[in-house]
Amino acid sequence: MQTTVLGGMLRRHVNAGITSGITANLAIGILLTVVTIFGTAWWMADQHDKQANHSLERMVVGGVDLTRSRLEAITNDYGWWEEAYLAYQRGDAEWMDANVGTGITGTQIADALAIVNADGTVNTAWTVDETPDAWKKLFTPGLVARTQALIADSKVDRLAAKSMFIPIDGKIYLIAVQRITPVSKADSVDGAELPLVVFAQELTEERLLGLGRQYLISNLRLGLLGSDAKPDGQDTGSMAIEDADGTPIGRLQWTSPRPGRDLLYQLA
Repeated sequence: MQTTVLGGMLRRHVNAGITSGITANLAIGILLTVVTIFGTAWWMADQHDKQANHSLERMVVGGVDLTRSRLEAITNDYGWWEEAYLAYQRGDAEWMDANVGTGITGTQIADALAIVNADGTVNTAWTVDETPDAWKKLFTPGLVARTQALIADSKVDRLAAKSMFIPIDGKIYLIAVQRITPVSKADSVDGAELPLVVFAQELTEERLLGLGRQYLISNLRLGLLGSDAKPDGQDTGSMAIEDADGTPIGRLQWTSPRPGRDLLYQLA
């Protein structure tokens, strides 16, 4: 009788140990499964966020390129204009003001426009800021020299303006330049003797916000070099703005999208 009782107790003890072991293994297995699932989900969400930000960065780059192409196209239109060349040759300031200057003072297709003589002096200029000599703050001898260098290697008969970003008084401007060319003599005229038409357009907060809205970015802005500030504690995407020599002069910043993590938080 005593042996039977001891045997029963031993079996119950063994069974309890087995049950505890199975329970512990199950708990560990469940924990590992949960960790694996959430770890995998987190990794997938992070990869999705990186891909979304990469796609957004490509769209911002494309938007900036379109802005450059637009200003270059306008500059080409003003450069390949026989009547403008003839008016320049005869010194017809009234014609230039009525037909060229109104692009700035009237329709405001850019912030400023200058006609630069072959010797580097500014023939005439217009700005949206109508205060006297406002153009002198932009079209400095240094800027004029850089625009001349930018277009110097381009053949006269090429229908291609050149553009660059440049810092001026703590702001960043997009500058586009083309020769004012007599179309009928494009194959024979000396490019070094032709005047230049130079457009300037500032990367203003309003313009950047408008560009960002095209890609569902609510806070596209211009940041300072070396600035890693993150608005509202959010991840920040960025794109460097470089001058004609490839030197960074600023950066565009925006709040990066987080569709993967947002969805993961909702599921959690």
